[in-house]
Amino acid sequence: MGWKHTVATGLFSRQFVQALKNEAQVQAARARALAPSNRRRVRALRDARGLSVNLGAGFHARDGWTPIDLMVDPPTGIRWDVRWGLPLGDGSVRRIHCEHFFEHLRFPDEVMPALAECFRVLEQGGELRVIVPDAARYIRAYAHKDTEFFDAMRDLGGAATPFETDIEIVNQAFRMGGDHQFAWDVTVMRRRLERVGFEHVEETGYDPTRFIDQGDEWRRRESLYAVAYKPRVVTASPAVERTEPAAAV
Repeated sequence: MGWKHTVATGLFSRQFVQALKNEAQVQAARARALAPSNRRRVRALRDARGLSVNLGAGFHARDGWTPIDLMVDPPTGIRWDVRWGLPLGDGSVRRIHCEHFFEHLRFPDEVMPALAECFRVLEQGGELRVIVPDAARYIRAYAHKDTEFFDAMRDLGGAATPFETDIEIVNQAFRMGGDHQFAWDVTVMRRRLERVGFEHVEETGYDPTRFIDQGDEWRRRESLYAVAYKPRVVTASPAVERTEPAAAV
């Protein structure tokens, strides 16, 4: 960790030090999002239509998809913070894929504006694919002492030392070292999607034939797979305030 970390954690709590480090990383990534090269790519997308967007894409690159991510610089997309809103036109997107991202946003104050932005930029009849860790799967597995489920999760999140007990794995899934902000289930997912205007919200399971779901075994075991559609005839959708103004680009 280094002497600076040792001194800092001696003066302050580890949670406080980690929060400062995390915030510093976010602010550095935001600064890179405002670099001239990225701003040019953002401006180029403002007038694009018929897009397929991979939101919170990380290193998940697929042909024909435009990745948007804050912490990773996607070579064919943009670096952007969804908390600024999406720099895309109304109805300019055919489909959005969002895998293991929404659990990293605070619920509901960051989640709801982000969902509302997805709704806004989708064309009528457009598709939103959302994949998050499924809290219900972990709770059921824990309640039923599902050894097979937990044995496959002993190194969840790249743990340096495999977890020894089931409840340690549950805590890792729900907290992920402080990176995870909310534990989802299908009921709250459906309600929140419908609240911003989506319809036909369904739980599908892993389906790489219809979507660009990643095939990692641990994802398939732990994830909630949902899809929702923007109505083909859209009335006024509920207004959802952003947590902060969009950055000028």
